[in-house]
Amino acid sequence: KDRDGEGFKPFNLPSLNPLPNIPFYHEYAEKIAESQYYFKEFQQYVHKCYYTSCSHTHEPDCAVKEQLNKDISEIRYCRYVTIYEELEEKERKK
Repeated sequence: KDRDGEGFKPFNLPSLNPLPNIPFYHEYAEKIAESQYYFKEFQQYVHKCYYTSCSHTHEPDCAVKEQLNKDISEIRYCRYVTIYEELEEKERKK
């Protein structure tokens, strides 16, 4: 707990507009961040995750994962995870 007796709270990172001129950021983070927006059924949940930088793949308290087999089909979610992992792998190989 912090000194106020509160538990850990995630912090919001400032918006990066325009994006910094860092190749890693442009080629990896931007593509990963954008990939969630290709799945329209994620839209109402992506901003409800506990962590502001949630990838919707492994974090606890993920609002997207909580909707699996409810508003989000498992097939669509698995496709998202596949795309996410492919982008990560491409970046690692650079």
